Amino acid sequence: MKVLTTQQLRDGLQNSQALAMLFDVREPRECALSHIENALNLGAAEQISAVRVDREASIIVYCSVGYRSVGGAERLQEMGFIFLLNLQHSLIEWANHGYPMVNAMGLTIRVHSFNRAWDVLVEESLHSYQP
Repeated sequence: MKVLTTQQLRDGLQNSQALAMLFDVREPRECALSHIENALNLGAAEQISAVRVDREASIIVYCSVGYRSVGGAERLQEMGFIFLLNLQHSLIEWANHGYPMVNAMGLTIRVHSFNRAWDVLVEESLHSYQP
């Protein structure tokens, strides 16, 4: 499986390139706090497969740090998907770079770090862990 850096994704989004379909595989409560604009929040490979039937379409997956998204991408690969990209270091790195995130209220800078142990990876001003 290939990786996509946060800078590569940011550049692609800024240039309005149709990179791929973007999936946030975190829990709904995490995604509700903040996510990358236009990402679909589907946590299981089976859910993604149901939405994205074309096995040759490009798919980018991300989570908080990359662990869950790697697992989801591996499962999608087992299901026959070919062009899969995992966002390297995922949303925490995205947030630490100050790249835009949204929620139902609009732009936000807060990020859910999955659990308190991962808070050390997030700049303190961006913390918003809520179990």
